[in-house]
Amino acid sequence: MQPQTMVSVVVAVRNESANIAKLLECLKKQDYPSHLWELIVVDDHSQDNTAELVKAFMGQMPLRVLQQVAHEKGKKAALQKGVSEAKGDLILTTDGDCMLQKGWLSTMVASFEREEPHLISGPVCFEKTNSFFGKILTVEFASLVGIGAAAMALKRPFICNGANLGFRKSVFQEVEGYTGNVHIASGDDEFLLRKIKQLPKAKILFVKDYAALVQTRAPHTLGVFFQQRLRWASKWRLGLDIHTMSTAIFVFVIHFCRIVMLGGLFWTQIQTFCATLLCLQMALDILFVGSVLKFFKKQQLWWYLIPTLGFYSFYAVFFGLVANRKHYDWKGRRIQI
Repeated sequence: MQPQTMVSVVVAVRNESANIAKLLECLKKQDYPSHLWELIVVDDHSQDNTAELVKAFMGQMPLRVLQQVAHEKGKKAALQKGVSEAKGDLILTTDGDCMLQKGWLSTMVASFEREEPHLISGPVCFEKTNSFFGKILTVEFASLVGIGAAAMALKRPFICNGANLGFRKSVFQEVEGYTGNVHIASGDDEFLLRKIKQLPKAKILFVKDYAALVQTRAPHTLGVFFQQRLRWASKWRLGLDIHTMSTAIFVFVIHFCRIVMLGGLFWTQIQTFCATLLCLQMALDILFVGSVLKFFKKQQLWWYLIPTLGFYSFYAVFFGLVANRKHYDWKGRRIQI
């Protein structure tokens, strides 16, 4: 069946000169009919030559470049500008540092035309890396994507990723886009998800298809990792609905209890009990995350599950606590929370 949907791919970029060409090359190779899609890149006051690099691809694909004016600032404002200018009925978003499969567009659109959802979330994973730290982060990130997919399958969505997201323009307009949270730098994906899932009979799906996979770079230093996860964690206490809040608290408590059980291994009276619970918990984690790694065709990282699980609870509790900080750094900006 031939696709019928007009699609607008909207990408907000800032200081992406090192990565943007790879994304544009991927988009240039998409197998979706060229008359049925457009690319809108919105430059969020880049301090490098990102905009110039994007403009060099004009004529090679249906591309428009928009510049934010002085009073427009931040990713949400950039995306809102792009969506307002979009000609497509369907909006797909990704990020300036991503790489896409050749069939990304056609696979995402096929899911929309077949299922008619309000919003879809696609799979995202980290690119191949040779560093031990990068492999640990790849496994950890895969677990987050898997949890988000499982929650959608259970009709309890609470997490998604703007690097691979789709929604109808009419739905975006119905929920008034990012109105009410534009001032919050992070969370364009999850704040929109929370709004859409409040709609009557909202239908939110995960596209479990390798052809829809988007790859992005893992944080390459501990400092970049810290700022990224601080940014992610900070949005969890902002504009939360009761379901998302209860989920966040539940996850925090589970990992805190795991740390307590690790400590219990050194207490003779409860050593066996704690060891049994930890082994059961780790077995379930290994089965779940292992299946996600298999989907991503990263089975070779299975051996990194144990060290990942070893540090993950400490990491989850730590960022749950430091999320109360007043600021973080992102894209050359000091963001006040």
